[in-house]
Amino acid sequence: MTDKPMVNNTEEDVEEDHSFIQAIHDARLEPTKKYNHPQTASQEIGWISKALMVSDRSDRRLNFPRQNTEITKYMDTAWRLKEQTQNLS
Repeated sequence: MTDKPMVNNTEEDVEEDHSFIQAIHDARLEPTKKYNHPQTASQEIGWISKALMVSDRSDRRLNFPRQNTEITKYMDTAWRLKEQTQNLS
């Protein structure tokens, strides 16, 4: 039986139950570490979170870096100027 919350009388030492502690730790694991396969339909999305292939930045088929044209540079400057004038007001 547990003591009252405000009582500081701890006379008996209780041994730790290692199987209970292991069960608590196992319950807090991620689902991918608990189970081999997804348990629900929602878990199927993103179950395999590793990349399927190594990312190669030099491969132009898979890498689309941001490109600036004259109009995008102009609008970027215009938006920055607009933000600066709004912050000063």
